[in-house]
Amino acid sequence: MPTAQPARLRGFTLIELLVAITIFAIGVAFAVPSFTSLIAGRRLTTAAANLRADISYARIEATRRGGSIGVCPADVRSGTASACAGSTDWSNGWLVYVDTNSSGSLDGGETILRVRPPEKVVTATPTSEGTLSSVQNVDARPTGELTASGRIRFCKPGVTGTELVIGMSGSLRTEPTSSNCS
Repeated sequence: MPTAQPARLRGFTLIELLVAITIFAIGVAFAVPSFTSLIAGRRLTTAAANLRADISYARIEATRRGGSIGVCPADVRSGTASACAGSTDWSNGWLVYVDTNSSGSLDGGETILRVRPPEKVVTATPTSEGTLSSVQNVDARPTGELTASGRIRFCKPGVTGTELVIGMSGSLRTEPTSSNCS
């Protein structure tokens, strides 16, 4: 009587495993650049949404308090800031403050309501449209109107940018730019 052969154990050979790993690596190589671009685009959208929310908050607070509330660019990279940057570059974060004397600037003794740190590797600068390219802050009046208008473009090289459109009436909206940032 013949002896029974043991059942052959099935598994992956080394060659099959290497082929599977190679196919996986090729798939990852195609997915990573798309994923990186997606993350960069989300950062731009988030930064624009944060500024939009803070200007809306300033309008609400100005109406509620019956006085001016300012929003200005600041250097918030360290996590704290106590003064406006004195520029039109919003890339390093911004402050929302009570403009007690309606001077259009953050003066000593005025209360800072919010400090917004910057998004990583995002630039935020005004375009030449409107008054934002020449003023260093946006004040909200008790009527809900704003003291500046224009567009702030949020960019990262190689990614389609986002613009925050600010109207003097207090209207705020975001729009994608027509081309990639450079």
